[in-house]
Amino acid sequence: MHDLGFKMLSIASLLCIIFILRAASQDVCDTTDQASREDCHPEPNAAETTCRARGCCWHKVDQLGIPWCFRPQSRSASCGIPDIARGDCHPEQGASPTTCAARGCCWMSSSAAGASWCFYPAADKGYTLGNITETSLGKSASLSKALSSSSLPFPKPLSKLKVDVQEETETRIRVKIYDPASQRYEVPIDTPKVLSKASSTFYNYTIVGNPYVGLKVSRKSSSSVV
Repeated sequence: MHDLGFKMLSIASLLCIIFILRAASQDVCDTTDQASREDCHPEPNAAETTCRARGCCWHKVDQLGIPWCFRPQSRSASCGIPDIARGDCHPEQGASPTTCAARGCCWMSSSAAGASWCFYPAADKGYTLGNITETSLGKSASLSKALSSSSLPFPKPLSKLKVDVQEETETRIRVKIYDPASQRYEVPIDTPKVLSKASSTFYNYTIVGNPYVGLKVSRKSSSSVV
C-alpha cells in the first residue's frame, strides 16, 4: 500500500511538471496574436526542424504574410531594440540566422543603413559603464564586462576596460579604449602632443551607458549628432 501511494504521488508530480512545461511553452509560443509575430526564419524554405533548432515557435496559418516560424514572446521582448541602438553580435562576415542564434543573439532584418541584423538581446549589454571622472584633457570612464554577457564574438574579452576622451582642439577629439591592467603594443605613429584640453570647442560629447556603452558627439551649431 505504501509503494502504491508513493507511485501515485510520483505520477502526480510528473503530470504537474508536464503541465507546467506545457503552460510555459504555450505562454512563449502563444498563437492567438498572429499579427504581432516576429519572423524567426526570414529566408525561404522555412521548416519546423530548422525553426525549432533556432529556439523559435512553429505554427502553420492560412493567412498570407503571417510567419509560420516566429520568435517566442519572451525573446521578442528582449529583441525589441531600435535599429540605431543594436549592438553588432556578428561583426565578421558570414552572419546568418543560424550562426546568430548559436551565439544567443537576435536576428532581424532592417532597412536602416548600418543597422546590424544580428544583435545582442536587450539584457546582454556586453560592457557596463562605471565611474566617469574629469581629467586635465577631458574625461575618463571605466567599463566592466556585464555579467549577463553571453558569447561575445571576440577571443578572451577583458573584464575591465578604460576609456579616455581628450578634447585636443576646438575641432578634434581623441578617444582611447585600453586595458588598464596591462600595457600593450601601440603602433609608433607620431601624433600631436597635447598637455591640456581646448579652451573652447565646436562640439559637445557625452559618454552614454544605455542601452549600450558609447560616445555621442554633436555639433554645437546645429545639435546634429556626428
